[in-house]
This record gives sequence, structure tokens and C-alpha cells, in this order.
Amino acid sequence: MTEFSGEENARTNSRGRDWRIFGYFAPLTLLVTLISPNGNLADIAVTFMLKDRLHASATQVSLFRLIVTLPLLASVFIGLARDHWNPLGRRDRGHILIFATLTAAAYAAMSLASLSYASLVAGVLAANILMLFVNGAHQGLLALIGQENRMSGRLAVVWNTVAYVPVVGGSFLGGVFAERVSPAATFMILGAASGLLALFALWKPAAVFDHAYDQPAAKAGRLWADVRRLLRSRAIYAPILLPFLYNFTPGFVTPLQFHITNELHASPSVYGEFVSLYFVGFTPFFLLYGWLLSRVSFRLLLWVGLAIAGPNLAILPFVRSAGVLLAIAAPMGAFAAIGWCAICDLAIRSCPRGLQGTLMLLTGAAGVLGYRFSDVLGARLYDIAPASGFTFGIGISVISSLLCLPVILLVPRDVMQIREGVGPTAADVALATD
Repeated sequence: MTEFSGEENARTNSRGRDWRIFGYFAPLTLLVTLISPNGNLADIAVTFMLKDRLHASATQVSLFRLIVTLPLLASVFIGLARDHWNPLGRRDRGHILIFATLTAAAYAAMSLASLSYASLVAGVLAANILMLFVNGAHQGLLALIGQENRMSGRLAVVWNTVAYVPVVGGSFLGGVFAERVSPAATFMILGAASGLLALFALWKPAAVFDHAYDQPAAKAGRLWADVRRLLRSRAIYAPILLPFLYNFTPGFVTPLQFHITNELHASPSVYGEFVSLYFVGFTPFFLLYGWLLSRVSFRLLLWVGLAIAGPNLAILPFVRSAGVLLAIAAPMGAFAAIGWCAICDLAIRSCPRGLQGTLMLLTGAAGVLGYRFSDVLGARLYDIAPASGFTFGIGISVISSLLCLPVILLVPRDVMQIREGVGPTAADVALATD
């Protein structure tokens, strides 16, 4: 009876600690996603400033989106800074405190500047550079805790479920802001949220930070030795290639935005509502992924999730009314959810020792650059021939998603076999110290 009670208490304590970890990363993820210039609130609001106030074409809007995300090409350097720099003696919290404060200042400056293409490029570019440091700390810490506690899948579920709250709300509000809120007020709201994130960085819950940086998975080495170790790791390549291919969707961002307003003759808010409903469809399947983790192998979830993700985009060229478009948005999102959650799980479990920030930023950069580069291609096709260009872009999107399947073969067997919630074996610990 005593032994049974001890085991039961240990399980209860473990579940309690897990929920405290989730309770820390949920609001952190919410704030980081909300203020990101790549987030839907900022992105939709700013691109409609370009389209409706500055009369930019589809190609000009897509080029703007690409230009302001070019700092992602430096993700490896910022990730290495996260993994090796300890600002204010607070590690990840120091990064968030400093750079969220600077992001708030950047948004404040944008609210005071006159609206022009050049001012939007400069302001959003600066905010993106600063937010890279915040994202490196957020995602690096999440990956570290996920690896140390064998909860990569569950943290991927929390990360994605919470991240899509501002994605859904921001998609809706971005269209509303474009119609009813001034650019200055939009940037003031984003600045205030950035200040709130800086204050959040002062919190240091023991469930997350107690000995987190003392464990083998957190130990980085010398800078150049770590760079060589990163490049030699077979585990990093699939997590970088998969989000790029998954998000390479010509036709789904700027061309769809223009298709809805120009070809379907709907208002800007309809585009925001479509994106919002599309991501609403993700949420129940993120939760389903969390439920399946202890019942189905990660390998099967990854294969099936990626196989069903892309083909559902093929319906878009056949939609002729805004009402039908909104009706199919959530089911389309549902088909894409498990594949994306599995990619995030794969990224967390694939991080080399002490290089969590570096790989997580590289993975995120690959995903964003995938849809930004493809967006320029899709927008150019749309400008040349709106109807056929949009259809051709969607066709490329479907093909790109199917190319994810052979990339899965690059994932090392030991990464595939990590079991959610099962403590590391002696072999795992030895591997983590390599």
C-alpha cells in the first residue's frame, strides 16, 4: 500500500509539474505570436495599408512581405547567440526582456511616422530583426524543456494550439483593423502588447527553470565546435526542409487575398474571416494529435499528417462565392493540422545538445521563407493572368506538399523512436552528450 501510494503521488506530482509548464508556455506563446510582424494581426493590417492606402499591386505586396522577412536568413547567427549568450544573467528571459522592450519602441516609432512604403519596410524590418531574438529564446526554451521532460509532442500541441489563438483572432481583427482602425493606432496596440511581453519575462517559475540549464541537453560547447557539430547532425535536415516545402504555397497568401477582393468581389474582412476560420479548423486536430501521441507511433502521425495536408488546397480555384469559401475554410484547416503539429514535434525532438535555439529558428525561418518566396511567385503569376495564375499557383502548392513525403526518409531512426512521456534511457543520455 505504501509503495503504491508513493508511485501514485509521484505520478500526481509529475502531472502537476507538466501542467505548470504548460501554464507558463501558453501565455508566453500567446504574446510572442500576437506581436510578431509575421503574425496575422500585423501582416493583414499592414498589407491592406499597402493595398488600399498606398495602392500597391499584388506583386508589390508580396515583395514587401519577402523583404521584411529577409532577416530570417540570419537565423543561424541569432540562434547561436541565444545558445551562447546570457544577457543580464537571465538566459532566455534576458533575451525576451531586452528585445521585447526594443520591439515596443520600434512599434511606437512606426505609430509616429508618416505612412509610406519606405516607412513600413523600415519599421517592419526592424521589428522582425528584434523579434528573431525573442523567438529564439521562446522556441529554444520550449525545445529544451520538451527534450528534458520527454514532452516534445505535448509542448508542440500547446505551442500550436495557443499560437493559433492570435492567428485566428489576428486574422479576423487584421481585416477589421484595415477597415476601421488607423495605422498609428494599430502600431500602438502592437507596441503595448510588446511591453506586456517584456514584463512577462520577469516571471521565473520553478517548474520550468529549476535546473533547466544544468541538464545534459542544455550544455553547449565552444562556438565553432558547435557549428561543426550542427552541420554534422543528420537530424537537422528534415526539420528544415519539411516546413519549407509544407509552406511553399503559391496562390495561398497574397494571390488569395487579391482573388477574394477582386475576383469574388468580397470585402477585406472576408479574407480575414477565411484565414481565421481556416486556422480554427486546426485547433481540434492539434488536440487530437496530443491524444494520439500515447496510442499511435510518431512515425505514423508524421506520414499520415503530411500525406493529407496539401491536396485539399486544390478545391480553391473552383470556389465562386465568398459564402462557399468561408464554409470550407475550417475543414481545409483540419486536414492541414496534424501534419504541421508533427513537423513541430519533429523539430523539438531533433535539436542537438545545447543548440535548441539555433535549430528552432532555422526551422521557423524555413517555414516563413517557404511561403514568402512562394508568395512572390504566386503574386507574379496572378498579376500576369489573375484567373489562370491563381489556379497554377494552387497546383504548385499541392505538388510541393506531396514532396514532403520522401523527405521523411531523412529522419534518423533514433529520433523517430523517442517515446512521449517516457524518460531517457542510458543510451539517450549518452547521445545527448555527444
